[in-house]
Amino acid sequence: MAFDLLLIYEDTNWQQLWPLTATRPVYDIRVGAFRMWEKQRRAFEPRRWAVSAGTGREAITRAFADRNGVADSAVETAAGGEVLWWNGAALPPLAVPELTGETAGLRLLGPGARVVGLR
Repeated sequence: MAFDLLLIYEDTNWQQLWPLTATRPVYDIRVGAFRMWEKQRRAFEPRRWAVSAGTGREAITRAFADRNGVADSAVETAAGGEVLWWNGAALPPLAVPELTGETAGLRLLGPGARVVGLR
């Protein structure tokens, strides 16, 4: 399923990756050959994508968005459509599950029951 919008967000666990996250969002960290956001975009193949700032991380998120030509989440979510919120620290699944209209509000959980995705 192709989403209209993939919104990558950062939760408070970015602090556990300090100092790697001192000057960049957690989804901009390289894991292997690609950065997390590149892996997430390839897996979900969204029509558009945006990023959302973690608490107190607005300047870092804005700098990332400016560098990568990505839109502000508030502007993008107002556009509507099928939106998937994805935790920027979570690797995407190997196979993207088929989601139907009945799965609105679905929470995808990762290790430790942390929310990694919301629809």
